[in-house]
Amino acid sequence: MNGKSSSVVAFVVGLLVGVLAMFVFTSTPSSARLVGDASVREDEEVVGVSPHERSATKTSTTDVDPIADTAERRDVARPDAPDERLGVLVYGRIQDRSGEPVDAWLRFTPDNGDVVLGRTEAGSYTALGLRPGSAKLRVSGSDIISFEEQVDIEAVATQRLDVTVQRAHSVEVAIVTPAGEPIEAALRESELAHRVEIGAVATEVAPTGHLPMTDMRAHARFGIGRWEPARGLGRSGDNSLGPEVVGTLRFDLPPPIYASVVLRHRVLGTKIVEPGAKRVSFEISLDDLRANLTTIRCRVVDAMTLEPVATARVGISDRQSGGPGQPVGEDGRIVIEHQPSGLLELDAYAKGFEHYHQNLRLEPGENDLGDIRLGEARDVSIRVVDGNGEPASAVVRWTNLDRMTFPQPLNTGRTTSGDGDGLYKLWGVGAGNYVVTASSKDAGMGYARIDTRSIESNPLEIMLRPVVEWTVDAKTLATGQMRLVQVFDRQRTPVYGRYVREPAEWRTSLPAGDYEFEVHDGLRLVKSGPLRVSSGAMARIVVD
Repeated sequence: MNGKSSSVVAFVVGLLVGVLAMFVFTSTPSSARLVGDASVREDEEVVGVSPHERSATKTSTTDVDPIADTAERRDVARPDAPDERLGVLVYGRIQDRSGEPVDAWLRFTPDNGDVVLGRTEAGSYTALGLRPGSAKLRVSGSDIISFEEQVDIEAVATQRLDVTVQRAHSVEVAIVTPAGEPIEAALRESELAHRVEIGAVATEVAPTGHLPMTDMRAHARFGIGRWEPARGLGRSGDNSLGPEVVGTLRFDLPPPIYASVVLRHRVLGTKIVEPGAKRVSFEISLDDLRANLTTIRCRVVDAMTLEPVATARVGISDRQSGGPGQPVGEDGRIVIEHQPSGLLELDAYAKGFEHYHQNLRLEPGENDLGDIRLGEARDVSIRVVDGNGEPASAVVRWTNLDRMTFPQPLNTGRTTSGDGDGLYKLWGVGAGNYVVTASSKDAGMGYARIDTRSIESNPLEIMLRPVVEWTVDAKTLATGQMRLVQVFDRQRTPVYGRYVREPAEWRTSLPAGDYEFEVHDGLRLVKSGPLRVSSGAMARIVVD
């Protein structure tokens, strides 16, 4: 190890030892305190009448001070300036209002640097690598009310920031069949075992229908609540809460609120949670579950001959699950039963053929997809270069545009590794129109729209261009709503797509230029317009 490396290691070790010593030998914590505001924002749109508007016993949380107004810092072992290589070490304690330590996740998003994550252990945290300046701090956890506020990172080596948070409210969710049998036990003895997972959501008003479709396994965070399953439904395991309790629903507002049992986006039942309630109970039959599932039929054929591909496998999944799929029959047909409905992904593949991937929107009941035509696998390669034409390393993704039959995110999860000389081979590609993107943290982003049936050069060159930040502002999105943001270039090539699941704001980046954006609520276009990404004023898409 050379002298320079040794000095860096020694500095880090000494810094961490000093921080630990401060925690051990400091008898009283710093007076610095950051408190999250748990009150309901006035600009949130609420459909219907909230039980809080009817209740005379509503618990006020408006006395909670915002972070930026109450934060005071005490600097310990402060040198003149932070180390340029290591940045500022921020540390502190997280506790609830009673002084009990709280484990949580911290995310610092600086205005002038990279995101830095912190994780508590027994209520204490450290976050190394921050730069002096303003940063957005987000604190979240399973049993606390999450919040975001701006904080100032000072030009010191170490800075202490203690955080006081509010505990979330919670109720146990119990489900039994009409015969009084715990739903988990009934599932284990049925054909639905290992195939469905029931969840729960908390809302201010009772849902008037079903929730927005989700591409995830379940709505783990929705409305004003977070769902924590006791264990996967239909699976064996210990449940200290009792066999009828399927999980805990935590929520950010005091009761009364509404709790709904859901199967992905399908609402199975709703009840009001009154103040003081420790448990909410539902009665759901296996037939109730079956009525909200889908059966998928299709036939896999050779795209050229239309003959069955008897060696094919077909898989149906959400964004959080997957697997090898199931084999088709000799006639190329397959039936997949007892599948939760909603936003799903279909994958079909066989040796020598393309890897067919398509996103689906499926309602409960029978869904016949007809013929899935597998084309011959094609050899397509990409060479990524920087602005000087030199080979560059990047994250390369590709999407079949012909199969984007409804508004959806751009990323299908397909990536590939390069050969070290900027060359990337795309696997599973068939005949059709594709968009290929290449992105690098240091060199920028590039993309190309290609028709694999008429590629003029192979490998195709993609040049990385410098990127400019722009903002997605969804702070006023009504709780319980879900939107899709898409961005297209002038040739209608999609270059960005992401779901917005809760009120938030974030920055992303694209090469400078003129684009068009669209905001969708399911299949409905709710907003569109031009998006000029430039180094001048920061472009912003407001999602509401």
